[in-house]
Amino acid sequence: MKSLPRMPWFPRDYLVSTRHFSLAERGAYSDLLFISWDIGPLPADHIRLARLLGCNPQEFAAVWEVVREKFCDCMDGTGRLINPRLEQHRRQVDKWRVQQARIGKKGGQARGKASNVIDFSSKKSES
Repeated sequence: MKSLPRMPWFPRDYLVSTRHFSLAERGAYSDLLFISWDIGPLPADHIRLARLLGCNPQEFAAVWEVVREKFCDCMDGTGRLINPRLEQHRRQVDKWRVQQARIGKKGGQARGKASNVIDFSSKKSES
């Protein structure tokens, strides 16, 4: 999975949806969102999740009871976990990046046609 440079963040939505979380639960949830944005679907194994969060299995178990409500199976047969809203934003950002690349390529082609650019790749070396 290609890492995306920016992650949309909606503070009001986050605060409203995590108001009932403890500070530790919010921290674990935020970190799991950031990790998932970077690496994609998360492992379902609690020991691996605890390692990703940098905590021990007991600390993880204390927060996971609440945090797990924000994740579901990614339904691809791997058993890995996703946050559905995060994946919706990932699709939007992916779509935006493809669109920007298309626009950039089109703009580059237009400039190439109108400019007096010398193409040195076709000239033979004078060595």
